[in-house]
Amino acid sequence: MILGALLIPIGLLWYGWEAEARVHWIVPDIGASVFECRIILGTQAMQAYVMDSYSQHTASAMAAAQLLRSITGFAYPTFAPGLYDKLGYGWGNSILAFAFIAIGLSELLFLWKLGARRV
Repeated sequence: MILGALLIPIGLLWYGWEAEARVHWIVPDIGASVFECRIILGTQAMQAYVMDSYSQHTASAMAAAQLLRSITGFAYPTFAPGLYDKLGYGWGNSILAFAFIAIGLSELLFLWKLGARRV
């Protein structure tokens, strides 16, 4: 999960700035592939964590995690066109990368520090 979390902003920045520079199509696609592979890696690690942490209520915990991802996936198309129209691909993806660093990495550090505690 840590590897995935560290490489997600790298993939976003790679894709955004290479698409902004209009280089050969394969270069932004490689950046997008780095981003997508790390999303899968992070999602699978998060699912394993939820299943291990809430073994008695796995279905409910997985549904809650999926709901949050679905809301995010629903909300993205509402603001993405305006974001990319005003800022372009480079700065638009930079904003997303910075938001992930602020939210995603802090969440990961929180889970690392407090995740194994039982109440």
